[in-house]
Amino acid sequence: MENSDYKKRLMKKFIICYNCGNAINALICPICKEINHIDNLCNSFKEINIKYDNPSIKVAANRLQLELRKAKGEGVKVVKIIHGWGSTGVGGDIKIAVNNHFSKIQSGVIIPGEKFNSSQRQVKNWIKKYPELKNDDTLNRKNKGVTFYAFGKN
Repeated sequence: MENSDYKKRLMKKFIICYNCGNAINALICPICKEINHIDNLCNSFKEINIKYDNPSIKVAANRLQLELRKAKGEGVKVVKIIHGWGSTGVGGDIKIAVNNHFSKIQSGVIIPGEKFNSSQRQVKNWIKKYPELKNDDTLNRKNKGVTFYAFGKN
């Protein structure tokens, strides 16, 4: 990719600084002064909302599979799946379907939202590798309506 095309693309959207996790729109982070190389600039974290229009379980499961494939193809390393907690407050069918989906996958690491806490060893490791996670609004909130998934072994 030509350097001028690359700079134009950067100016169209914010990226996450690889070093400090802040949203920036330049190659050099104005906050920590780190140079963000091209291989660091793909967003390693993505949020997937599979319950936004109250879908059926089947639609939500299909949406999950499609969005996970898309995220993996985009080079995303960690996804936050918003599945909700169910209208009864005891755990929804979509959350159960998400858990069933991940129970069939042999690779990757799953952290339920209720355990997405910066004092947990695995979460600390993720934040170290993917600093943008420290800005997630569900960190340390015991949110049962989300699940985090890291592709491969993290």
